[in-house]
Amino acid sequence: MIVDIELDGTRRRVSLRRDGDGWIAGIDGREVGVSVVEAGSGWSMLVGEVLPSEGGSHNQHDKHVASGFLTAGASAKAVSRTSGPDTTIGAIAFEDVSFAYVPGEPVLRNVSFRVEPGQRVALVGATGSGKTTIANLLLRFYDVQQGRITVDGIDIRQMDLADLRAMFGLVLQDVHMFSGTIAANVRLGHSEIDDAQVQEALEAVHAWGFVSRLPGGLSTPVAERGATLSVGQKQLLSFARALAFDARVLVLDEATSSVDTDTEFLIRDALKVVMRGRTTIAIAHRLSTIQDMDRILVLHKGELRESGTHQELLAGRGIYHRLYQLQFKDPSTHPSGSLGAGTAQPDLVGRST
Repeated sequence: MIVDIELDGTRRRVSLRRDGDGWIAGIDGREVGVSVVEAGSGWSMLVGEVLPSEGGSHNQHDKHVASGFLTAGASAKAVSRTSGPDTTIGAIAFEDVSFAYVPGEPVLRNVSFRVEPGQRVALVGATGSGKTTIANLLLRFYDVQQGRITVDGIDIRQMDLADLRAMFGLVLQDVHMFSGTIAANVRLGHSEIDDAQVQEALEAVHAWGFVSRLPGGLSTPVAERGATLSVGQKQLLSFARALAFDARVLVLDEATSSVDTDTEFLIRDALKVVMRGRTTIAIAHRLSTIQDMDRILVLHKGELRESGTHQELLAGRGIYHRLYQLQFKDPSTHPSGSLGAGTAQPDLVGRST
């Protein structure tokens, strides 16, 4: 499992796993043998010493970490829930990652990049370039076959799966709605999220406007799969979910590709609220939706080919520049302003797969 601790006044994230009668904590890429001690008032603290590396002895950094745990006392407390996103956590790193759904047909090839805490990063490329696969691997719908993915320095394969996924707010193009009420579809069974918090989240993402006009407001029944709601309304509700759960990391997969222009403007404004202070990875075909991202990663046939801001990539006159030219200089090719799977692009970004 993953816990946050306050260590000498600094919030840190560690992974915990059972080791016989004790626990092993992973911190800063090192393993620490710890005891979990009750400290009163519902808090627990971690105390222990760093385990020596295989065939080696403690170095000075090891001693510092051990000292921090041993002397932290009651200030080293497990934090069950933070109030708002912490911009000191949420760093994501892909390190030489390769993956294939079918043996011998790699979808990603030696992909490496880092997303800093609070940074907003967009992934672009044609269908089949590997954008959605990156999200699938990050959430461990599949495990990497080469390389590794870390969150705050911890290999995600060492994390409890439920704890890992709880860190993420996932907004998909095809939003799944359940039979129940509007409020129930936002809180998803978590009773600690009360109606006031649900309404606050709905207001922040511009969904309260249509919800407040419904006959029952938050209590309005929702048909299975949201049959009574428009595509745009369902996507706004999915943003409200992410906000209500206070996710540290957002993964936005084609979040605005199936809505009308007016709703897209609402979502763009809502995104500014949802992304504030949170690490964000956005996957989109519409370049107009990601131009103000901190960094844009351009994928081509499973490889990371370009990285930079919108202006830097345009100035580089590479793949991203050609994508931009295709979308905005020849709107008749893509009336919706997106790169679809049905358009031939043999020399631009590779054949769709």
